[in-house]
Amino acid sequence: MKVAAGYTGLQKVLHWAVVGMIALNYTLFEEIGRAFRGVVRDGVYDYNWVVIGHIAMGAGVLVFALWRMALKVRLGAPAAPENEPELFKKLAVVGHLALYAIMILMPVSGMVAWFTASGSIGEVHEIMKPILIALVVIHVGAVAAHKLVWKTDVPKRMF
Repeated sequence: MKVAAGYTGLQKVLHWAVVGMIALNYTLFEEIGRAFRGVVRDGVYDYNWVVIGHIAMGAGVLVFALWRMALKVRLGAPAAPENEPELFKKLAVVGHLALYAIMILMPVSGMVAWFTASGSIGEVHEIMKPILIALVVIHVGAVAAHKLVWKTDVPKRMF
């Protein structure tokens, strides 16, 4: 992958937009589960503001994650700081791959579950919720470690 001097303004906007959309789906649009159980039980789709919002935010996460990946491939990413321990450099790569994977798999599984009324795929989607939360907590923790332990500029890269 190319090494870039920093992230572009567009990359930063897409990063924070995804953060916002994920937060909205975990808070404002969390009640989609009730509507989904109704679809599975009765086959009736209730397109209320919660359902439309949840689907829209999930689709946005998917599109923006794919866009971010394309930009990262085309433009590259900043190199890991020199004083970051080698193990953490490797874990950072794994962590970012896991975040991108879940930002793709979660919306896809949600859409497939909703539009096919598949309870089993809905369960897979539901299982991914705590995994995403754990990955975000680890990601934020790593940013804090960069700032507080290794004293690097990594937190400034996305601001």
